[in-house]
Amino acid sequence: SYDESKALNELFGYKLSKSKNEALRQVARTTARDLRLAIKNRWIFSNLGAVVKQPFDNIARQAGYYLGTANLSVVKRNETKFSRDRQLMER
Repeated sequence: SYDESKALNELFGYKLSKSKNEALRQVARTTARDLRLAIKNRWIFSNLGAVVKQPFDNIARQAGYYLGTANLSVVKRNETKFSRDRQLMER
């Protein structure tokens, strides 16, 4: 999500996550949605591992969106660690 967010910001000026607060709201919203679906579809019983893992996936996705659009010196210095594309290009 870091690379996706960075590319959309550079190419079109889109900001998938404009602030930390927005990222946190999105994490809460997507996690609540996923939990509702898990209960409704009974995945909580049939696939508990995936249900437990999903909030962490939501956090990682929103963090990637935020870091891809944020103009932070920490991100610029450590872009290789954040960018999967850069990691693959260095192989």
